[in-house]
Amino acid sequence: MLNIFKKFSIFNKNTKSKTPSVNMLSIGTTLKGDIIINGDFRFDGKLIGSIDCSNGKLVLSSKSIVEGSIKCQEADIAGKVKGKIHSSGLVILKNTSEFDGDIFTHKLMIEIGANVTSNCHTKDESPLQKDEIIKS
Repeated sequence: MLNIFKKFSIFNKNTKSKTPSVNMLSIGTTLKGDIIINGDFRFDGKLIGSIDCSNGKLVLSSKSIVEGSIKCQEADIAGKVKGKIHSSGLVILKNTSEFDGDIFTHKLMIEIGANVTSNCHTKDESPLQKDEIIKS
């Protein structure tokens, strides 16, 4: 079992490429710390910390466990999450998911069978409205 106690970052090896990479950590992986991803990320292990996947989609399998915060464009969650999710797009909680925390997203889809204890904040704002809110 892999244990990492420091900040853990994964970036696209080809920095000139405009296409984000797809990253994956499989079953049996345990991480303690923060994961920063440039691109899409599939996680099948256990994490105590945070995931920053701001430029991509996060996929958590039914075997995954995350205790901490998540920041992503989109999320497809089938595992267990305890913490906060900040998404600029769509968050899908699959029927096998267990979520306990806060969700901040533009769009939320919860499948029948998902176990959800949450405060959900959905708001669709244009960039102009966001700038106006900041200036106020």
